Amino acid sequence: MERVPPVTDQLLPDWARNVSEKLALATVDWGVAEPLRAEFILRQAEYSAAIAATADPSTMGPLATGRKNEAKRALLHVATLVVAMVRSQVGLAEPQRYEIGIRDRKSPTRRGRPTIVPRLRVLSVDGRTVTLGIRKEGTREEVANADSCMIFIHMGEQPPQELSEFTFAASASRATVDVTFPADAQSFATVWLVGFFVSGRKENGPACEPISTNLGKIWAGPRAVAA
Repeated sequence: MERVPPVTDQLLPDWARNVSEKLALATVDWGVAEPLRAEFILRQAEYSAAIAATADPSTMGPLATGRKNEAKRALLHVATLVVAMVRSQVGLAEPQRYEIGIRDRKSPTRRGRPTIVPRLRVLSVDGRTVTLGIRKEGTREEVANADSCMIFIHMGEQPPQELSEFTFAASASRATVDVTFPADAQSFATVWLVGFFVSGRKENGPACEPISTNLGKIWAGPRAVAA
């Protein structure tokens, strides 16, 4: 949404002229106090005349530009107050706000917790370090809401039934991450990895199914993939 009031000499004249006309007619209660309404109409007229002077060959020049800038600053000061008062006028319908060119600010849409699960893939194993690939699959909004991926690990022949029984290992914001298991991990031990996405507001999404691999041998290439 464009800034209101607009601050450029390309957009401000038409916007201010429209607001001035609507305030002058007074057919709608815009919520603008009379002294402020009169001052806006005056400042808009002064700015309009100053703009015209900068385009007239007989008056254009540095002096005219300076006067125009002064008139613009005065208008913007009053316009900011008018905008605030119109926006606070609860009795105005959206079509009326659109008509005067002062629409409500739209609050940014709040993103909820992630709804997609990470697809984990073991890319390689080097001793106690597992290089993990992380994929996001979903709509553009779903992918954008998956800010980073929390990775948890477990050593054992079978994965735990509860996520709380896994141990946090890494936070990944890229497509790959190195996960190093503890020094007491036995060679060729079966290990498990699981993860879930976290939003920028630190809200957790659902966890994927755990995947497994074995430590202690060096190899590369896709292994297990979490559904």
